[in-house]
Amino acid sequence: MSRAYTAKAGENFAKNMRDALFSHVQRLPMEWHDRHQTGDIIQRCTSDVEVIRNFVVTQLLEVFRTVFLVTVSFGMMFSMNVKLSLVVLCFVPVVALYSTIFYRLDRRPFYNSRRGGRGALHSGAGECHGSPGGKGFRKRKVRDGTLL
Repeated sequence: MSRAYTAKAGENFAKNMRDALFSHVQRLPMEWHDRHQTGDIIQRCTSDVEVIRNFVVTQLLEVFRTVFLVTVSFGMMFSMNVKLSLVVLCFVPVVALYSTIFYRLDRRPFYNSRRGGRGALHSGAGECHGSPGGKGFRKRKVRDGTLL
């Protein structure tokens, strides 16, 4: 039941973010659109929103759950044996430092391989099918909201 609520909240969050992103891209000057491939823009927007949605749905809840479990665990440990709990507490910064170093070393290859060349694929497919985001469409003149 809670997973359904979490999924719905994540999708609502992603929809609001997509709407804001679309509005922002629409307000950018034409020169900016001419300098960037359509596929790169589409790929960047969709992948970034998906990464953030995934974080909100899975990782953010996991962070809250972990903080809650650690807090309760330390509370119970201190209630049982204060000296032993203080010894264990001394190792928390070491584990946090090791985790930070490991994360920084591990994330770069994954991040770089994920970005890949999807932008060119999106751009080619969109312009091939005559999508409104294609370069040819954007270079046409618009007056009073109508295409000339």
